[in-house]
Amino acid sequence: MEITEVREFYDGYIDKLNTVKDRHQWVFNSINRLIPQNISVLDLGCGTGITSKYLAYGGRDVVGVDLSPVLIQHAKTYNSHFGAVEYYVSDIKDFKATDTFDAILMVDVLEHVLTESLPDLFQTLSSLSHENTKIYLNIPSGDVMNWLWENQPDTRQIVDNAISTERILELFLRIGFVPIYFQFYWKRYVEYLFVTKEVYHETFREIFGGSNNGTIA
Repeated sequence: MEITEVREFYDGYIDKLNTVKDRHQWVFNSINRLIPQNISVLDLGCGTGITSKYLAYGGRDVVGVDLSPVLIQHAKTYNSHFGAVEYYVSDIKDFKATDTFDAILMVDVLEHVLTESLPDLFQTLSSLSHENTKIYLNIPSGDVMNWLWENQPDTRQIVDNAISTERILELFLRIGFVPIYFQFYWKRYVEYLFVTKEVYHETFREIFGGSNNGTIA
């Protein structure tokens, strides 16, 4: 599949991404708990900018990136929060910035990335992170995605991958990130907060004292 096909699909998807739903409120509550204020945040696959606007509302310096120019134009028009969010059109695996970010968000994004693009995407995540960067991931359960394929195929988007927890952990570990928080909710979705191994080890020492005894390499 060509990336232009994916872009055209999401150019026509604006009506389904344009309203705040209960799910957004869950994400907003998680942001309040997990993502500090007054930091720099990258919202990858930001769509129409609903989450980006909320991040900026909390005093964060936000950059939103999406493949679709139609969605980004809507975000610039309606969800810039008085110019507090910078929006860019880009394939998220290719996005480059002059500096790293304190937090990176991917909400309902990873499952829509072409499988062959995942290695490049994670290299991009690595290049945009520093030692204290937090990465928040919110994604449908792989089991749920498989069930939808079999029972509700008409609900599928143009790219809809079932990604297991094991595969997610493997991808993040390759770039030196490990989960410090995990929650399965609504019998359908999973959210994670990843930190670097260095931060994880330091947190472990602060809680328990001593070393981690090689728990995570």
